[in-house]
Amino acid sequence: MTQAARAIPAITGNHDSRHHGIRNHERYDHERRSPNTTTTAAHSTDNATTSPTRTTVRATTRTATIAPTTATPTDVVSPDLIGSIVSVGSLAFIGILTETVMNVLFPQLMGMLHVNASTIQWLTTGYLLVVSATVPASTYLNGRFQQKHTFVTANLVSIAGCVVTILASSFPMLLAARVLQGVGAGLALPLMFNIILERAPKSRIGSLMGLGTLVVGTAPALGPAFGGFVSAHAPWQTIFVAVIPVLVVSLVIGVISIEQPHATAARPFAFGQFLCVAAGFTGLIVGINQGAEAVSALSRPSGNTPATAMMPVLLAVAGAVVGIGGLIVFGVLAKRSADPLLHLGVLRNGGFRAHLFAYMMYQGVTIGFGYLIPNIPQMSMGTSMLTAGLLILPGSLIGAMFSPVGGMLLDRFGARRPILGATVAALAVLIGLVVLGDRMTPMLLAGLYVVYMFGFSLCYANIMTSGLSMIDADRRADGNAMFSTLQQFAGAAGTTVVATIVSVFQSGAGAAGSTTYRLATQSGARLDYLVMAVIVAVIGLLMTRALRKDA
Repeated sequence: MTQAARAIPAITGNHDSRHHGIRNHERYDHERRSPNTTTTAAHSTDNATTSPTRTTVRATTRTATIAPTTATPTDVVSPDLIGSIVSVGSLAFIGILTETVMNVLFPQLMGMLHVNASTIQWLTTGYLLVVSATVPASTYLNGRFQQKHTFVTANLVSIAGCVVTILASSFPMLLAARVLQGVGAGLALPLMFNIILERAPKSRIGSLMGLGTLVVGTAPALGPAFGGFVSAHAPWQTIFVAVIPVLVVSLVIGVISIEQPHATAARPFAFGQFLCVAAGFTGLIVGINQGAEAVSALSRPSGNTPATAMMPVLLAVAGAVVGIGGLIVFGVLAKRSADPLLHLGVLRNGGFRAHLFAYMMYQGVTIGFGYLIPNIPQMSMGTSMLTAGLLILPGSLIGAMFSPVGGMLLDRFGARRPILGATVAALAVLIGLVVLGDRMTPMLLAGLYVVYMFGFSLCYANIMTSGLSMIDADRRADGNAMFSTLQQFAGAAGTTVVATIVSVFQSGAGAAGSTTYRLATQSGARLDYLVMAVIVAVIGLLMTRALRKDA
């Protein structure tokens, strides 16, 4: 039996429902306790029925927080665990990277495939839809199949998607390739966090979650710079040729290092619930995209604008109805099911709910910011595509370097200080962007983005880690799936919202490159920064309340 396997009981706890509260608290509350104290607490819980003692224990568990800890020599991260995180993390990183790489290639692909802007956008929208639909199934897959088998499937599907992308000669073929890549990313994202939560030593949870969140926090920002650099020097297909060796190496490492931390069992798949979730997120994303199209059409100074906006308006309403309806039906089916696709009962925990919404909003702000950094300098400051893409690199590198540091701070000091301190820093940056307005320069924008990503990297992974500490051990796979699903949804929504605001200001502002057009773009960006600042302020309030006992 390996070291990771021997650590499983300390991580997952007894599957008797009476033990989950105690095990969850022991798992994430890093305060030192004597064996006698823990045994007594567990014994009192086991023997309680309707006694006040049991009620007190459960109330304490529901508000469990992450307290400071000091690592012991036994809390060692095994080489197999490192290899597992590197292999699955590389797969997830490539999946998310290629998502934003495509945005830079849109103008070139439109000419090559003879399609318009609204059609080519489906290469990103379709990808996000597939990821959003795949992630909720991760809880079922985690209990039904071995993690190594899930990883191998995701990796081979991703490689197939890259090959089809390279060979694509038509829009439908390229869209099919993006669907394959979306399936691979949708399988890899929750798998990476499940591996960390189930196999990591308790004193290293924060650090490793920070390392894992490095993938989801920095890959979207690196995509435009990577795509712009490669496409400026080689055919765009070279991007996908270059990532295939990375996927092959990750496949080999994963096959060697991924171990199975728990038993699997045959269970029926809630196909009806899966369809409702897929329809729900598909409808919402389509509704947001088409709503943005309608707003942009209505803002254009044209005599037939209402007629032009009619179809987007209808599609936006239909998408919202299907999306909300699908999620409501899913909730009803899940509540009635003995083995639901996702256990929605975790949402009754107010602390977990606050963390989940904060995580989602932070992702929307950061992805939206990542869209503005390479685009605003091109549209309002006259910088080249390559230079604008490179402006995002320093901030992305800072995010990559300090994500694990944020986890170390959580392991050392608890969740409150790194999350709230970093959120204040991020809010200060956005307020500064609003105040500076048209005095902004490309280098100053890049510098402020570095400060923002520093704050983001110190708190983003910790929000997820802290939120998952508030639910029972056997429900963390459900919580992980919710975090990953809403993260993808927030990314799509964030990009759409900030792009629409800029587009509205640009409407009727003259030709691209003119003085009025540049000033209008700066005004739109300034409003974007204000909206993002308000959202980050809301995040700060949510986290202050949720972590009020983690002093």
